[in-house]
Amino acid sequence: MKKTCIGITAVVLVIGLVGITAAALLAPFAFQFLVRMLDDVTGSADAQPTGLAFFEATGGWDYRRIALIEPYQDVSLDKETWAIGLKTNSIRYQPSIRITKLDVVNNRFIITYAPDASLGGERVNELWFVIIPEEKLEKGFTKHEEFLTYLRDKGINNSNLSDVNELYSELVNKGYLEWFPEEYK
Repeated sequence: MKKTCIGITAVVLVIGLVGITAAALLAPFAFQFLVRMLDDVTGSADAQPTGLAFFEATGGWDYRRIALIEPYQDVSLDKETWAIGLKTNSIRYQPSIRITKLDVVNNRFIITYAPDASLGGERVNELWFVIIPEEKLEKGFTKHEEFLTYLRDKGINNSNLSDVNELYSELVNKGYLEWFPEEYK
């Protein structure tokens, strides 16, 4: 009887450790999955508003939203973590990118930055990202110099990456951000 109890306890302990390990390994992907789901619900081709209406919503009761360049939006499911749902599936295992800073340049380029991020399922110390919606391009960089060279090749010599939470506060206070269409302001 004693041997059976020890055996059952060991099995339960192993199952618990496997579950905790799986949860820890899947946590970054779970967040990306949730953001992608929210992006699909709030930004799917069928449901997403277009034109000026795209810039109106700043979120709902359980999320915050910043309109970028149609159809891209930055979404937060809590008060600190922001992510952009990717559209092209060009990066394996990457339904979204988590970001801390962003800029929209010339109403054509979305430029982002995040420390301690994920690119293609791999953890990286830093990640810079360029999205060009009209070209259906989503490109990540783990080396700052390569990122800057790419921007220069695209004609961007300076960018002002701003903290996403500060941009959201500005959006709530002013009702618009610098890159919003003039007729919306």
